Amino acid sequence: MPITGIFISDNYLKHIFGENHEQFVINFGIKKKIDYPYKVVSQSSNHKYTQYFGTEEDIPYLHEFWSDNLISVTAIVGGNGTGKTTLLEAILKDQSLLQYTKKNTDGQPQSIFIYYSPHYSLDKNEYCQYNRFNLSKYCQIKEDISNRDVSFEVANELHNSFAIERIIRLTENDFLKDLELPIFDSIILEFKGHDEVHNNTPYEFRQLFESISKLLLEERDAMINSLDNNSKEKFDYRISIYKIRLRYNFLISFLEKINQILEYNGNSILVEGEYSNDGVKGQNALEQIKHFLKNATTKNASGSLFEFDKIEPFIDYIINLINDSFEIQKLTTEIKISFSETQNVIKLYQDYLMSFKTNLKYSNSPLLSFHPSRKLSTG
Repeated sequence: MPITGIFISDNYLKHIFGENHEQFVINFGIKKKIDYPYKVVSQSSNHKYTQYFGTEEDIPYLHEFWSDNLISVTAIVGGNGTGKTTLLEAILKDQSLLQYTKKNTDGQPQSIFIYYSPHYSLDKNEYCQYNRFNLSKYCQIKEDISNRDVSFEVANELHNSFAIERIIRLTENDFLKDLELPIFDSIILEFKGHDEVHNNTPYEFRQLFESISKLLLEERDAMINSLDNNSKEKFDYRISIYKIRLRYNFLISFLEKINQILEYNGNSILVEGEYSNDGVKGQNALEQIKHFLKNATTKNASGSLFEFDKIEPFIDYIINLINDSFEIQKLTTEIKISFSETQNVIKLYQDYLMSFKTNLKYSNSPLLSFHPSRKLSTG
């Protein structure tokens, strides 16, 4: 489906093409010069809206230069202020006039407009429509969250998780494989740290957070010290150390994130927070975290502050991934996982994110980040 040309009507975009110019066609790589027929569809504000199409026999330059998968590549280049963006906006808003050889199911020529808006905008011309695709961050986030009623913070993390899914699908596409480009086959999952403060955390919760944080460090050090010191040079010892640190770094990050969420919600529940630690004596740190999530409430709430049934599966799956890991990474906040494992994490992570919409607002920094296991050029 090559773009073969753009029709510019007479005296249009004068600041780019000059005063009093005649109508002409910008030819996008057709070997022979073609005088394209066109018809006026409508007229508005003295601008002509036209539509025209080439034929199936049009031959691009340098046949098969890009292989059979890419037919034509077009670039609009120029210095700052020369009108590149203005020209693209004219193509989008005036639909003037991309020309395609592809035809729809009725045998009629079909136009598809792919556009990029570099900023958030409410301009209706920049919305995604039936034949119009805006590649802007705004439109992608809007498409990713669909009809979900979520905060911007949750929407942004949902968008980031969907983005890594799109990258995975791309790497598995036969088209990309045929191009023989460098690709990757796994994902690095990173646990992000958060500053621990207690300005807005309910009074009833503060001592608990401090005691669990202390217990996490004690458990981690005890497990490391229990390992056989005589095997420090062996892989089994090093992978054990890595997994212990990774497990506790995740739990520390998770606890810090819960604390940050409470801080982000302001002091409205500062004196309202309630939690009973009955039955937690003798429990390990993970069990105490789960007990808190399941039982923390406020004086006016009918149930828990947290949707525990959506959060627990996420925690358990991450812990199981760590327990089953077998490859040491440079940082003990990162773990390499397969594509299928990544998709499972994303699904559970999305459930976790969506749990913060009833009683608490989600804070604006991520708990997890995803990136390819192989660093590739952004070009």
